[in-house]
Amino acid sequence: MTGLSVPQWWRSVVDRDPDLPVCRGDQGVISAREMDRQSAQLALGLLANGAQKGSRIGILLPNSPDWIVCWLAVQRIGGIAVLLSTFSSSRELQYTLRHADVYILLSADAYLNNHYIRRIEAAFPAIRHRQGTNRLYLDDCPYLRGVWVNADKASEIAPWCQGSFADLAASADTTKALSDKFLQRVEENVCPSDLGVLLYTSGSTSAPKAVLHSQFTLIDMPTYLTEVQSIIPFEQDAGDRTLITNPYFWVGGLITLVASIQNGATVVCQEDLSAAACLGTIQRGEVDSVSGNMSLVKAIINCPEYRAGDLDVLKPQNALQLAFFDPEYAHIKSAGLAMTETFGPHTGTTTREGYVGYAQNCMGKVLPGMETKIVDKETGNSSDTGVPGELCVRGKWLMEGFYKRLRQEVFDEDGFYHTGDECALDDQGFLFFHSRIGAMIKTRGANVSPLEVESVLLDIDGVLEAAVFGLPDADICEKVVAVVAPAESAVLSEQGLRSALRAALSAYKTPREFYAVDRMDMPRTPSQKIKKPELAEMIRRGELPAL
Repeated sequence: MTGLSVPQWWRSVVDRDPDLPVCRGDQGVISAREMDRQSAQLALGLLANGAQKGSRIGILLPNSPDWIVCWLAVQRIGGIAVLLSTFSSSRELQYTLRHADVYILLSADAYLNNHYIRRIEAAFPAIRHRQGTNRLYLDDCPYLRGVWVNADKASEIAPWCQGSFADLAASADTTKALSDKFLQRVEENVCPSDLGVLLYTSGSTSAPKAVLHSQFTLIDMPTYLTEVQSIIPFEQDAGDRTLITNPYFWVGGLITLVASIQNGATVVCQEDLSAAACLGTIQRGEVDSVSGNMSLVKAIINCPEYRAGDLDVLKPQNALQLAFFDPEYAHIKSAGLAMTETFGPHTGTTTREGYVGYAQNCMGKVLPGMETKIVDKETGNSSDTGVPGELCVRGKWLMEGFYKRLRQEVFDEDGFYHTGDECALDDQGFLFFHSRIGAMIKTRGANVSPLEVESVLLDIDGVLEAAVFGLPDADICEKVVAVVAPAESAVLSEQGLRSALRAALSAYKTPREFYAVDRMDMPRTPSQKIKKPELAEMIRRGELPAL
Protein backbone atom coordinates (compact mmCIF):
# COMPACT_ATOMS: atom_id res chain seq x y z
CA MET A 1 0.00 0.00 0.00
CA THR A 2 1.84 3.11 -1.23
CA GLY A 3 1.03 6.55 -2.56
CA LEU A 4 -1.76 7.27 -0.09
CA SER A 5 -2.78 10.40 1.76
CA VAL A 6 -3.61 10.05 5.44
CA PRO A 7 -7.40 10.29 4.77
CA GLN A 8 -7.13 7.55 2.13
CA TRP A 9 -5.12 5.35 4.47
CA TRP A 10 -7.47 5.97 7.38
CA ARG A 11 -10.50 5.11 5.25
CA SER A 12 -8.85 1.77 4.36
CA VAL A 13 -8.26 1.07 8.08
CA VAL A 14 -11.91 1.73 8.98
CA ASP A 15 -13.29 -0.17 5.98
CA ARG A 16 -11.06 -3.17 6.71
CA ASP A 17 -12.31 -3.54 10.28
CA PRO A 18 -14.58 -0.90 11.84
CA ASP A 19 -14.41 -2.75 15.16
CA LEU A 20 -10.60 -2.74 15.28
CA PRO A 21 -9.59 -1.66 18.81
CA VAL A 22 -7.30 1.16 17.70
CA CYS A 23 -6.28 2.28 21.16
CA ARG A 24 -6.97 1.83 24.83
CA GLY A 25 -6.79 4.68 27.33
CA ASP A 26 -8.18 5.60 30.73
CA GLN A 27 -11.72 5.61 29.33
CA GLY A 28 -11.44 2.16 27.78
CA VAL A 29 -11.01 0.87 24.24
CA ILE A 30 -11.78 3.04 21.21
CA SER A 31 -12.66 1.28 17.96
CA ALA A 32 -11.79 2.45 14.48
CA ARG A 33 -15.46 3.35 13.96
CA GLU A 34 -15.54 5.54 17.09
CA MET A 35 -12.16 7.09 16.31
CA ASP A 36 -13.49 7.91 12.86
CA ARG A 37 -16.57 9.59 14.34
CA GLN A 38 -14.64 11.65 16.89
CA SER A 39 -11.97 12.80 14.44
CA ALA A 40 -14.66 13.72 11.87
CA GLN A 41 -16.46 15.91 14.42
CA LEU A 42 -13.23 17.66 15.37
CA ALA A 43 -12.26 18.08 11.70
CA LEU A 44 -15.58 19.81 10.99
CA GLY A 45 -15.03 22.00 14.04
CA LEU A 46 -11.64 23.06 12.69
CA LEU A 47 -13.22 23.91 9.35
CA ALA A 48 -15.93 25.91 11.13
CA ASN A 49 -13.21 27.99 12.77
CA GLY A 50 -11.44 28.91 9.57
CA ALA A 51 -8.89 26.09 9.26
CA GLN A 52 -8.26 24.82 5.75
CA LYS A 53 -5.71 22.95 3.67
CA GLY A 54 -2.25 24.11 4.71
CA SER A 55 -3.37 25.62 8.02
CA ARG A 56 -0.82 24.94 10.75
CA ILE A 57 -2.59 23.35 13.71
CA GLY A 58 -0.52 22.87 16.87
CA ILE A 59 -1.00 19.74 18.98
CA LEU A 60 0.25 20.00 22.56
CA LEU A 61 -0.95 16.78 24.18
CA PRO A 62 0.59 13.71 25.81
CA ASN A 63 0.27 10.25 24.25
CA SER A 64 -3.46 9.59 24.46
CA PRO A 65 -6.54 8.75 22.39
CA ASP A 66 -7.18 12.50 22.20
CA TRP A 67 -3.77 13.03 20.55
CA ILE A 68 -4.68 10.48 17.88
CA VAL A 69 -8.10 12.07 17.33
CA CYS A 70 -6.54 15.53 16.94
CA TRP A 71 -3.84 14.32 14.56
CA LEU A 72 -6.37 12.50 12.37
CA ALA A 73 -8.68 15.53 12.34
CA VAL A 74 -5.90 17.82 11.13
CA GLN A 75 -4.80 15.37 8.44
CA ARG A 76 -8.37 14.79 7.26
CA ILE A 77 -8.77 18.48 6.32
CA GLY A 78 -5.30 18.67 4.74
CA GLY A 79 -3.86 20.76 7.56
CA ILE A 80 -0.26 20.69 8.73
CA ALA A 81 -0.03 19.19 12.22
CA VAL A 82 2.60 21.06 14.21
CA LEU A 83 3.72 18.47 16.74
CA LEU A 84 4.68 20.24 19.96
CA SER A 85 6.72 18.69 22.74
CA THR A 86 4.99 18.26 26.09
CA PHE A 87 8.45 18.87 27.59
CA SER A 88 8.48 22.43 26.23
CA SER A 89 9.22 25.29 28.57
CA SER A 90 7.47 28.64 28.09
CA ARG A 91 10.52 29.86 26.22
CA GLU A 92 10.41 26.92 23.84
CA LEU A 93 6.65 27.19 23.34
CA GLN A 94 7.02 30.85 22.52
CA TYR A 95 9.57 30.07 19.82
CA THR A 96 7.78 27.12 18.20
CA LEU A 97 4.26 28.61 18.17
CA ARG A 98 5.55 31.83 16.65
CA HIS A 99 8.04 30.25 14.25
CA ALA A 100 5.51 27.69 12.95
CA ASP A 101 2.85 30.40 12.44
CA VAL A 102 0.38 28.20 14.33
CA TYR A 103 -3.21 29.16 13.49
CA ILE A 104 -5.07 27.03 16.04
CA LEU A 105 -3.55 25.38 19.10
CA LEU A 106 -5.09 22.22 20.56
CA SER A 107 -3.65 21.93 24.05
CA ALA A 108 -3.91 19.94 27.25
CA ASP A 109 -4.46 22.04 30.34
CA ALA A 110 -1.89 20.01 32.30
CA TYR A 111 0.05 16.76 32.15
CA LEU A 112 1.79 15.28 35.20
CA ASN A 113 3.64 18.31 36.65
CA ASN A 114 3.40 20.38 33.48
CA HIS A 115 0.88 23.23 33.48
CA TYR A 116 0.48 24.36 29.89
CA ILE A 117 -2.00 27.15 30.57
CA ARG A 118 0.60 28.84 32.76
CA ARG A 119 3.31 28.25 30.18
CA ILE A 120 1.24 29.75 27.38
CA GLU A 121 0.49 32.79 29.53
CA ALA A 122 4.20 33.11 30.40
CA ALA A 123 5.12 32.81 26.72
CA PHE A 124 2.56 35.42 25.62
CA PRO A 125 1.65 37.66 28.58
CA ALA A 126 -0.76 39.74 26.47
CA ILE A 127 -3.04 36.73 26.13
CA ARG A 128 -4.18 37.18 29.74
CA HIS A 129 -6.02 40.34 28.72
CA ARG A 130 -8.13 38.57 26.10
CA GLN A 131 -11.57 37.44 27.22
CA GLY A 132 -14.31 35.26 25.81
CA THR A 133 -14.40 33.34 22.56
CA ASN A 134 -13.21 36.15 20.27
CA ARG A 135 -10.37 35.34 17.93
CA LEU A 136 -6.90 36.12 19.18
CA TYR A 137 -4.70 38.83 17.69
CA LEU A 138 -1.35 38.89 19.48
CA ASP A 139 1.53 41.08 18.37
CA ASP A 140 4.08 38.48 19.49
CA CYS A 141 2.27 35.55 17.82
CA PRO A 142 0.44 37.19 14.92
CA TYR A 143 -0.98 34.12 13.17
CA LEU A 144 -2.51 32.50 16.26
CA ARG A 145 -6.30 32.86 16.19
CA GLY A 146 -7.45 30.44 18.83
CA VAL A 147 -6.49 28.05 21.61
CA TRP A 148 -8.78 25.14 22.48
CA VAL A 149 -8.09 23.34 25.76
CA ASN A 150 -8.80 19.69 26.48
CA ALA A 151 -10.74 20.27 29.69
CA ASP A 152 -14.43 20.27 30.63
CA LYS A 153 -14.36 23.79 32.07
CA ALA A 154 -11.82 25.25 29.70
CA SER A 155 -13.18 28.80 29.85
CA GLU A 156 -12.83 28.84 33.63
CA ILE A 157 -9.28 27.51 33.52
CA ALA A 158 -8.24 29.89 30.74
CA PRO A 159 -10.75 32.72 30.12
CA TRP A 160 -8.86 33.68 26.96
CA CYS A 161 -9.31 30.31 25.24
CA GLN A 162 -11.99 29.56 22.67
CA GLY A 163 -13.34 26.60 24.63
CA SER A 164 -12.92 22.86 25.11
CA PHE A 165 -12.40 20.18 22.48
CA ALA A 166 -16.09 19.33 22.87
CA ASP A 167 -16.93 22.97 22.16
CA LEU A 168 -14.72 22.90 19.07
CA ALA A 169 -16.45 19.78 17.73
CA ALA A 170 -19.90 21.25 18.47
CA SER A 171 -19.10 24.55 16.74
CA ALA A 172 -19.67 22.89 13.34
CA ASP A 173 -23.36 22.39 14.21
CA THR A 174 -24.05 26.09 13.67
CA THR A 175 -23.31 25.78 9.95
CA LYS A 176 -25.59 23.47 7.95
CA ALA A 177 -23.07 23.11 5.12
CA LEU A 178 -20.57 21.45 7.44
CA SER A 179 -21.79 17.88 7.13
CA ASP A 180 -20.16 14.45 6.85
CA LYS A 181 -20.70 14.72 3.09
CA PHE A 182 -18.83 18.03 3.02
CA LEU A 183 -15.94 16.50 4.98
CA GLN A 184 -15.83 13.65 2.47
CA ARG A 185 -15.41 16.19 -0.34
CA VAL A 186 -12.64 17.90 1.63
CA GLU A 187 -10.83 14.60 2.15
CA GLU A 188 -11.08 13.76 -1.55
CA ASN A 189 -9.03 16.87 -2.25
CA VAL A 190 -6.23 16.00 0.19
CA CYS A 191 -3.32 14.64 -1.84
CA PRO A 192 -0.34 12.46 -0.86
CA SER A 193 1.93 15.32 -1.94
CA ASP A 194 0.30 17.78 0.50
CA LEU A 195 2.35 18.75 3.54
CA GLY A 196 1.26 16.76 6.59
CA VAL A 197 3.41 17.47 9.64
CA LEU A 198 5.93 19.93 10.97
CA LEU A 199 8.28 18.51 13.61
CA TYR A 200 10.95 20.36 15.55
CA THR A 201 14.41 18.95 16.03
CA SER A 202 17.40 20.79 17.47
CA GLY A 203 19.89 21.91 14.88
CA SER A 204 23.58 22.67 15.11
CA THR A 205 22.66 26.20 16.13
CA SER A 206 20.54 27.24 19.09
CA ALA A 207 17.39 27.51 16.95
CA PRO A 208 15.52 24.21 16.42
CA LYS A 209 14.94 23.06 12.85
CA ALA A 210 11.37 22.75 11.61
CA VAL A 211 11.11 19.61 9.45
CA LEU A 212 8.28 19.31 6.93
CA HIS A 213 7.01 15.93 5.72
CA SER A 214 4.32 15.10 3.18
CA GLN A 215 1.22 13.02 3.83
CA PHE A 216 2.76 10.40 1.53
CA THR A 217 5.75 9.93 3.85
CA LEU A 218 3.53 9.76 6.94
CA ILE A 219 1.95 6.59 5.55
CA ASP A 220 4.54 5.11 3.19
CA MET A 221 7.41 4.85 5.69
CA PRO A 222 5.41 3.12 8.48
CA THR A 223 3.74 0.87 5.91
CA TYR A 224 7.15 -0.23 4.62
CA LEU A 225 8.27 -0.97 8.18
CA THR A 226 5.18 -3.13 8.77
CA GLU A 227 6.01 -5.09 5.62
CA VAL A 228 9.61 -5.91 6.56
CA GLN A 229 8.85 -6.37 10.32
CA SER A 230 12.56 -6.23 11.11
CA ILE A 231 13.24 -2.77 12.56
CA ILE A 232 10.31 -1.08 14.31
CA PRO A 233 7.80 -2.50 14.96
CA PHE A 234 9.51 -5.89 15.11
CA GLU A 235 7.43 -8.92 14.12
CA GLN A 236 4.23 -7.30 15.37
CA ASP A 237 1.00 -9.25 14.82
CA ALA A 238 -2.62 -8.21 14.44
CA GLY A 239 -4.21 -8.21 17.87
CA ASP A 240 -0.99 -7.34 19.71
CA ARG A 241 -1.26 -4.72 22.42
CA THR A 242 1.65 -2.26 22.32
CA LEU A 243 2.50 0.34 24.93
CA ILE A 244 4.24 3.18 23.07
CA THR A 245 6.58 5.01 25.44
CA ASN A 246 8.08 7.25 22.76
CA PRO A 247 6.17 10.54 22.50
CA TYR A 248 3.95 10.74 19.43
CA PHE A 249 5.38 14.20 18.71
CA TRP A 250 8.75 12.58 17.91
CA VAL A 251 9.27 10.53 14.78
CA GLY A 252 9.86 7.26 16.65
CA GLY A 253 6.54 7.50 18.43
CA LEU A 254 4.55 8.61 15.38
CA ILE A 255 5.81 5.92 13.02
CA THR A 256 5.19 3.29 15.72
CA LEU A 257 1.65 4.61 16.17
CA VAL A 258 0.82 4.53 12.45
CA ALA A 259 2.55 1.18 11.90
CA SER A 260 0.72 -0.42 14.85
CA ILE A 261 -2.65 0.70 13.51
CA GLN A 262 -1.67 -0.54 10.06
CA ASN A 263 -0.76 -3.93 11.58
CA GLY A 264 -4.11 -4.20 13.34
CA ALA A 265 -2.52 -3.91 16.77
CA THR A 266 -3.98 -1.97 19.70
CA VAL A 267 -2.04 1.05 20.96
CA VAL A 268 -2.07 1.26 24.75
CA CYS A 269 -2.01 4.82 26.13
CA GLN A 270 -1.17 5.66 29.72
CA GLU A 271 -0.21 8.94 31.35
CA ASP A 272 2.61 7.66 33.55
CA LEU A 273 5.39 6.19 31.43
CA SER A 274 7.93 5.70 34.21
CA ALA A 275 9.67 2.35 34.42
CA ALA A 276 7.63 1.44 37.52
CA ALA A 277 4.34 2.27 35.78
CA CYS A 278 5.34 0.30 32.68
CA LEU A 279 6.24 -2.66 34.89
CA GLY A 280 2.84 -2.51 36.56
CA THR A 281 1.13 -2.60 33.16
CA ILE A 282 3.23 -5.62 32.19
CA GLN A 283 2.53 -7.45 35.47
CA ARG A 284 -1.20 -6.97 34.98
CA GLY A 285 -0.92 -8.68 31.60
CA GLU A 286 -2.22 -5.65 29.69
CA VAL A 287 0.41 -5.51 26.92
CA ASP A 288 2.33 -7.80 24.58
CA SER A 289 5.18 -5.37 23.87
CA VAL A 290 6.59 -2.07 25.13
CA SER A 291 8.41 0.37 22.88
CA GLY A 292 11.74 1.86 23.87
CA ASN A 293 15.39 0.87 23.80
CA MET A 294 17.45 -1.26 26.15
CA SER A 295 17.79 1.54 28.71
CA LEU A 296 14.04 1.29 29.39
CA VAL A 297 14.22 -2.49 29.68
CA LYS A 298 17.10 -2.14 32.16
CA ALA A 299 15.18 0.46 34.15
CA ILE A 300 12.18 -1.87 34.38
CA ILE A 301 14.38 -4.73 35.58
CA ASN A 302 15.92 -2.47 38.23
CA CYS A 303 12.53 -1.52 39.71
CA PRO A 304 12.12 -2.79 43.31
CA GLU A 305 8.80 -4.38 42.29
CA TYR A 306 10.37 -6.40 39.47
CA ARG A 307 10.08 -10.18 39.78
CA ALA A 308 12.19 -12.65 37.83
CA GLY A 309 10.31 -13.65 34.71
CA ASP A 310 8.08 -10.57 34.54
CA LEU A 311 9.24 -9.80 31.02
CA ASP A 312 8.78 -13.34 29.76
CA VAL A 313 5.26 -12.43 28.62
CA LEU A 314 6.62 -9.79 26.23
CA LYS A 315 7.95 -9.97 22.69
CA PRO A 316 10.56 -7.57 21.25
CA GLN A 317 8.89 -4.39 20.07
CA ASN A 318 11.90 -3.26 18.04
CA ALA A 319 15.18 -4.74 16.87
CA LEU A 320 17.20 -3.07 19.64
CA GLN A 321 15.28 -5.14 22.20
CA LEU A 322 16.36 -8.38 20.49
CA ALA A 323 19.54 -8.29 22.57
CA PHE A 324 17.45 -8.86 25.71
CA PHE A 325 15.03 -11.45 24.37
CA ASP A 326 17.50 -13.58 22.38
CA PRO A 327 21.18 -14.08 23.42
CA GLU A 328 22.10 -14.70 19.78
CA TYR A 329 21.59 -10.99 19.19
CA ALA A 330 23.37 -9.70 22.31
CA HIS A 331 25.91 -7.91 20.10
CA ILE A 332 23.32 -5.61 18.49
CA LYS A 333 23.83 -1.96 19.40
CA SER A 334 21.87 -0.40 16.55
CA ALA A 335 19.08 -1.41 14.20
CA GLY A 336 19.98 1.21 11.62
CA LEU A 337 20.50 4.92 11.22
CA ALA A 338 17.45 7.14 11.57
CA MET A 339 16.67 10.82 11.66
CA THR A 340 13.73 13.19 11.74
CA GLU A 341 14.67 14.44 8.28
CA THR A 342 14.02 10.98 6.78
CA PHE A 343 11.03 10.25 9.02
CA GLY A 344 12.79 7.33 10.68
CA PRO A 345 15.40 4.84 9.47
CA HIS A 346 17.12 5.24 6.14
CA THR A 347 19.42 2.26 6.71
CA GLY A 348 18.84 -1.09 8.39
CA THR A 349 18.22 -4.74 7.59
CA THR A 350 15.09 -6.32 6.18
CA THR A 351 15.25 -9.69 7.98
CA ARG A 352 15.82 -10.94 11.51
CA GLU A 353 18.70 -13.07 10.18
CA GLY A 354 20.35 -9.95 8.81
CA TYR A 355 21.41 -8.96 12.32
CA VAL A 356 23.52 -12.09 12.83
CA GLY A 357 27.17 -11.06 12.64
CA TYR A 358 26.38 -7.33 12.76
CA ALA A 359 29.72 -5.65 13.45
CA GLN A 360 30.11 -2.86 16.00
CA ASN A 361 28.72 0.48 14.78
CA CYS A 362 27.12 -1.23 11.76
CA MET A 363 23.95 0.52 10.62
CA GLY A 364 22.91 -1.95 7.94
CA LYS A 365 22.40 -1.09 4.28
CA VAL A 366 20.43 1.71 2.68
CA LEU A 367 16.72 0.89 2.56
CA PRO A 368 14.84 0.64 -0.77
CA GLY A 369 13.83 4.03 -2.11
CA MET A 370 16.70 5.83 -0.39
CA GLU A 371 20.22 6.68 -1.58
CA THR A 372 23.38 7.48 0.35
CA LYS A 373 26.81 8.81 -0.48
CA ILE A 374 29.87 9.63 1.62
CA VAL A 375 31.73 12.85 0.82
CA ASP A 376 34.93 14.41 2.05
CA LYS A 377 34.09 17.05 4.63
CA GLU A 378 36.47 19.59 3.15
CA THR A 379 36.26 19.08 -0.62
CA GLY A 380 32.76 17.64 -1.02
CA ASN A 381 34.15 14.91 -3.29
CA SER A 382 32.99 11.31 -2.86
CA SER A 383 35.06 9.36 -0.34
CA ASP A 384 36.68 6.04 -1.16
CA THR A 385 35.26 2.79 0.23
CA GLY A 386 36.03 2.51 3.93
CA VAL A 387 37.13 6.14 4.26
CA PRO A 388 35.02 8.15 6.74
CA GLY A 389 33.27 11.25 5.50
CA GLU A 390 29.96 13.07 5.76
CA LEU A 391 26.88 10.97 5.09
CA CYS A 392 24.45 12.45 2.55
CA VAL A 393 20.98 11.06 1.87
CA ARG A 394 18.15 11.50 -0.60
CA GLY A 395 15.09 9.52 -1.56
CA LYS A 396 11.35 9.20 -1.24
CA TRP A 397 11.22 9.61 2.56
CA LEU A 398 13.49 12.63 2.73
CA MET A 399 11.77 15.71 4.13
CA GLU A 400 10.27 18.34 1.87
CA GLY A 401 12.55 20.86 3.55
CA PHE A 402 12.91 23.07 6.60
CA TYR A 403 10.12 25.56 7.27
CA LYS A 404 11.20 29.10 6.39
CA ARG A 405 14.42 27.92 4.73
CA LEU A 406 15.19 28.12 1.02
CA ARG A 407 15.59 24.75 -0.68
CA GLN A 408 19.11 25.58 -1.87
CA GLU A 409 20.09 26.22 1.75
CA VAL A 410 19.02 22.70 2.74
CA PHE A 411 19.87 20.37 -0.17
CA ASP A 412 22.85 20.24 -2.51
CA GLU A 413 22.47 20.60 -6.28
CA ASP A 414 21.84 16.86 -6.62
CA GLY A 415 19.06 16.88 -4.03
CA PHE A 416 21.12 15.25 -1.25
CA TYR A 417 20.80 16.33 2.36
CA HIS A 418 24.10 16.54 4.22
CA THR A 419 23.39 14.90 7.58
CA GLY A 420 26.37 15.96 9.68
CA ASP A 421 27.03 12.28 10.49
CA GLU A 422 30.54 10.99 9.94
CA CYS A 423 30.20 7.51 8.41
CA ALA A 424 31.89 5.06 6.09
CA LEU A 425 30.64 2.45 3.60
CA ASP A 426 32.37 -0.91 3.20
CA ASP A 427 32.68 -2.83 -0.06
CA GLN A 428 29.41 -4.69 0.64
CA GLY A 429 27.39 -1.54 1.12
CA PHE A 430 27.16 -1.70 4.92
CA LEU A 431 27.13 1.70 6.62
CA PHE A 432 29.25 2.33 9.72
CA PHE A 433 28.63 5.30 11.99
CA HIS A 434 31.66 7.07 13.48
CA SER A 435 30.51 10.33 15.09
CA ARG A 436 28.73 13.61 14.62
CA ILE A 437 30.64 16.12 12.56
CA GLY A 438 28.96 18.98 14.36
CA ALA A 439 28.47 19.44 18.05
CA MET A 440 25.00 17.90 18.22
CA ILE A 441 24.43 15.63 21.20
CA LYS A 442 22.25 12.54 20.71
CA THR A 443 20.66 11.43 23.96
CA ARG A 444 17.67 9.15 24.63
CA GLY A 445 16.67 9.29 20.97
CA ALA A 446 16.60 13.10 20.86
CA ASN A 447 19.00 15.78 19.62
CA VAL A 448 20.32 18.46 21.97
CA SER A 449 21.98 21.63 20.72
CA PRO A 450 24.94 22.56 22.97
CA LEU A 451 24.62 26.20 21.93
CA GLU A 452 21.03 26.31 23.19
CA VAL A 453 22.00 24.96 26.61
CA GLU A 454 25.09 27.19 26.78
CA SER A 455 23.03 30.29 26.03
CA VAL A 456 20.77 29.56 29.00
CA LEU A 457 23.73 28.78 31.29
CA LEU A 458 25.36 32.10 30.42
CA ASP A 459 22.21 33.94 31.57
CA ILE A 460 22.65 32.50 35.08
CA ASP A 461 24.30 34.83 37.60
CA GLY A 462 27.82 33.72 38.45
CA VAL A 463 28.51 31.83 35.20
CA LEU A 464 31.26 33.46 33.16
CA GLU A 465 31.65 30.82 30.50
CA ALA A 466 30.05 27.50 29.67
CA ALA A 467 30.87 24.53 27.47
CA VAL A 468 28.27 21.84 26.82
CA PHE A 469 29.00 18.56 25.03
CA GLY A 470 28.18 14.89 25.03
CA LEU A 471 30.08 12.00 26.55
CA PRO A 472 29.45 8.37 25.56
CA ASP A 473 26.87 6.52 27.65
CA ALA A 474 26.01 2.87 27.08
CA ASP A 475 22.32 3.32 27.95
CA ILE A 476 21.37 6.64 26.34
CA CYS A 477 23.98 7.02 23.57
CA GLU A 478 25.41 10.24 25.00
CA LYS A 479 24.94 12.08 28.27
CA VAL A 480 24.81 15.86 28.29
CA VAL A 481 27.68 17.37 30.28
CA ALA A 482 28.36 21.00 31.20
CA VAL A 483 31.63 22.65 32.24
CA VAL A 484 31.23 26.13 33.70
CA ALA A 485 33.69 28.83 34.64
CA PRO A 486 32.32 30.51 37.79
CA ALA A 487 32.78 34.17 38.61
CA GLU A 488 35.37 34.66 41.31
CA SER A 489 32.94 35.26 44.16
CA ALA A 490 30.16 33.05 42.83
CA VAL A 491 29.03 29.92 44.64
CA LEU A 492 27.54 27.59 42.04
CA SER A 493 25.90 24.28 42.81
CA GLU A 494 24.64 21.43 40.66
CA GLN A 495 21.18 21.77 42.17
CA GLY A 496 21.05 25.50 41.51
CA LEU A 497 22.19 25.21 37.90
CA ARG A 498 19.85 22.31 37.19
CA SER A 499 16.90 24.20 38.67
CA ALA A 500 17.65 27.28 36.58
CA LEU A 501 18.05 25.26 33.40
CA ARG A 502 14.85 23.28 33.87
CA ALA A 503 12.90 26.52 34.13
CA ALA A 504 13.97 27.33 30.57
CA LEU A 505 14.64 23.98 28.89
CA SER A 506 13.11 20.56 28.45
CA ALA A 507 14.33 18.05 31.03
CA TYR A 508 16.22 15.90 28.51
CA LYS A 509 18.35 18.92 27.52
CA THR A 510 19.48 19.53 31.10
CA PRO A 511 23.04 18.25 31.70
CA ARG A 512 23.37 15.11 33.80
CA GLU A 513 26.78 16.22 35.10
CA PHE A 514 28.27 19.62 35.94
CA TYR A 515 31.96 20.44 36.32
CA ALA A 516 33.82 23.62 37.21
CA VAL A 517 37.04 25.08 35.85
CA ASP A 518 38.78 28.40 36.36
CA ARG A 519 38.28 30.62 33.35
CA MET A 520 42.03 30.99 32.90
CA ASP A 521 42.43 27.22 32.80
CA MET A 522 39.82 26.71 30.09
CA PRO A 523 41.64 25.11 27.10
CA ARG A 524 41.35 27.23 23.95
CA THR A 525 42.26 27.35 20.32
CA PRO A 526 44.38 30.22 18.93
CA SER A 527 41.12 31.95 18.03
CA GLN A 528 40.03 31.63 21.69
CA LYS A 529 37.36 28.98 21.06
CA ILE A 530 36.99 26.49 23.90
CA LYS A 531 38.47 23.06 23.15
CA LYS A 532 35.66 20.74 24.17
CA PRO A 533 37.56 17.52 23.34
CA GLU A 534 40.26 18.55 25.82
CA LEU A 535 37.65 19.25 28.49
CA ALA A 536 36.17 15.80 27.86
CA GLU A 537 39.58 14.24 28.29
CA MET A 538 40.14 16.18 31.55
CA ILE A 539 36.85 14.76 32.85
CA ARG A 540 37.92 11.23 31.92
CA ARG A 541 41.20 11.74 33.78
CA GLY A 542 39.37 13.08 36.83
CA GLU A 543 41.03 16.48 36.61
CA LEU A 544 37.88 18.60 36.82
CA PRO A 545 35.94 18.91 40.09
CA ALA A 546 32.25 18.07 39.92
CA LEU A 547 29.80 20.64 41.28
